[in-house]
Amino acid sequence: MALSHLLLLRHGEAVHSLPDHLRELTQAGRDEVTQSLTKAQAQLPELEAIFHSGLTRAAQTADIAVKILAPQLRPKLMEGISPWGDPESFPEYLESEALCTALLVTHNPFVEDLVSFLCGEDLHIKTGKLVCLEVDFLARGCCNLSFVQS
Repeated sequence: MALSHLLLLRHGEAVHSLPDHLRELTQAGRDEVTQSLTKAQAQLPELEAIFHSGLTRAAQTADIAVKILAPQLRPKLMEGISPWGDPESFPEYLESEALCTALLVTHNPFVEDLVSFLCGEDLHIKTGKLVCLEVDFLARGCCNLSFVQS
């Protein structure tokens, strides 16, 4: 099995407080994620895994994704997808996973940098926005942008 679809979801709007890793979603953030996922639900492939960065706002967003898209799954922590993650190192984080479809709940600037690295697209990805990539393999320029749901 090889990864065929990689979905990237930027966490919802979060409160502006410190420390950064404990920032929680606002109600507006919860609503924007719910709306984005609900709109996209019919065109998404069946998910096999949902990963998040471990920051509170990403974990909360992943919980919403589970409720809407895949109640049978439990979100998992993935290293390297935090705001300061390195897109060029990202493929190694999925190498041990035998998946066809995965959703990553992550942050800017990492998510925009990852889209640019994988498919050469320069997107402005707002909070709560979902991006679907069709994967040939995880390397520079080897994915195609399938759709962007806001």
